[in-house]
Amino acid sequence: FNKNFAGVVIILCENGLGSGAIINESGYVLTNSHVLQGSKEVEVLLYGADSLDEAKHIATVVKDSPIKDLALLKIIDPKHKLDVINISIVEPQPGDEAHAIGHPNGEIWSYTKGYVSQVRYDYTWQYSKNNKMFATVLQIQTPINPGSSGGPLLNNHGNLIGINSFAASDLQTMNFAISVEEIIKFLGGKS
Repeated sequence: FNKNFAGVVIILCENGLGSGAIINESGYVLTNSHVLQGSKEVEVLLYGADSLDEAKHIATVVKDSPIKDLALLKIIDPKHKLDVINISIVEPQPGDEAHAIGHPNGEIWSYTKGYVSQVRYDYTWQYSKNNKMFATVLQIQTPINPGSSGGPLLNNHGNLIGINSFAASDLQTMNFAISVEEIIKFLGGKS
């Protein structure tokens, strides 16, 4: 999965960082809405750059769905060719292996592996009392932590099957990713 690292960005916001997946060569990046904290513009860092100046780019918010916890960014004037993570057209099933890349607790470009435990249709959750989310999610045993939010969940072919989003606060091995079904709908049926 080393080839997928270059398709993952760090998203820097006012109060922290998150992850994102580059989904096409024009610089579109998929992440969680909650990572953006309401920002219309964020900084992203690309993998493998020789310097911070080369890695750092500005990205604008193109589309945001707080209720589905998905957002689409556009990197402004990428300085070099971007590596892309392809979106799977096959929905994962319970028992499928799942691979995550993100930046948990600031440990940048970390890889973890686990399994899809279940697909949860029309699932509801919230990050605070004022924001309720509603989407089809993948319940995963793959470890994720703060900073992993917005990063890609991948199948064995390295294709995107979800966006890592949240963990059950009282259960360490129960984590959730927005499903590829929701991602395709959010993107308008195409990537």
